[in-house]
Amino acid sequence: MQDFSPLPADADEKKWAVILHLSPIARYLIPLAGFVVPLVIWLLKRTDSQYLDHQGKEVLNFLISFTLYFIICLPLMLVLIGIPMIATVGLAAVALTVIAAVKTSEGKDYRYPFIFRLIR
Repeated sequence: MQDFSPLPADADEKKWAVILHLSPIARYLIPLAGFVVPLVIWLLKRTDSQYLDHQGKEVLNFLISFTLYFIICLPLMLVLIGIPMIATVGLAAVALTVIAAVKTSEGKDYRYPFIFRLIR
């Protein structure tokens, strides 16, 4: 596990970090774009900056984790408990995305809560 969290060196890194965190919203316009766009940005920018590499991994781990949460909620909708659960997961995903974008725009490191860190 990484003992330190890199901070952005300049405004350009902050800008790219905000774009990284907001890019999952693209899924509302184009299916799969919510995963493909952050993946492409991370792959292009990870060698330019430790900060962008770290934030890109956070975004991808967030997307993987919340996709799993949605998949778990789907069969639970048959017994009705899944309906409020999927609504809660959806609201949490949007709220955490906005919080992450705000924090990175301030030049702070952001680590999503409730996620599996599969990409290290």
